[in-house]
Amino acid sequence: MTTLHLLSIYPFAGVALAAILPSDFRLLMAESPEEVIGRIENSDQVICLVDMTANISLCDIQAIRTAAPRARVVLWAEEVSIELAAQAMGAGVYGVLRKSLPPATLVDVLHSVAAGELCFDKSITDAYISARQVRLTPREAQLCALLAMGLRNKEMGYALEISEGTVKVYLSRLFDKTGCEDRLELALWTMKNFGGARVGTIQEQAVNPTLRMILVPKEPPTTESGRLRPMRGIEGTRSQKLA
Repeated sequence: MTTLHLLSIYPFAGVALAAILPSDFRLLMAESPEEVIGRIENSDQVICLVDMTANISLCDIQAIRTAAPRARVVLWAEEVSIELAAQAMGAGVYGVLRKSLPPATLVDVLHSVAAGELCFDKSITDAYISARQVRLTPREAQLCALLAMGLRNKEMGYALEISEGTVKVYLSRLFDKTGCEDRLELALWTMKNFGGARVGTIQEQAVNPTLRMILVPKEPPTTESGRLRPMRGIEGTRSQKLA
């Protein structure tokens, strides 16, 4: 029998899942990553289905994978960005699934994961293949994290022991790499790609940077009508955006 641990703060998610699971699965609910880790550490034949809400970050996923490397972690979400999916793949998850999957398909996927297969939603893998990679050096990751925390150039330079001019050079490179047009857009991009809008995650990255690989769509975002979606941000010249 495979034990399925559902990490979710919503009890009704467990009720809905229990209604469709076959008898060869045993469902256990958990409300926090710590609770899951306490149960599945050093366990075999365990699947951890993570309900990706605002309370869960990529750091939580990595913590589960580190504590229980033999557990098979699957992300379960309403919407999954290709950036998060790419980072989750790098963290060693077995699947990234949308909640819109039909119940029978979800059960089939869970059986496949229990058998050791990797299962990712086709729309996610298609987006992954068609996306371009953006790689950040540890220093660039620190700059992004500090910017998302609201620091000015002088403050970022002081924190990293570099000059304000060097900060501007890094920001210029980051705008080119990410395609962001201004500081606000780069800050929002950072919050999105650092595993969710959790300040603790960003602060940890500012202190302990790692090389990151981000995926972004090759085409600019559009509206349903097909027109370019305007980006909201700070108006001004490029020199003003760097300041």
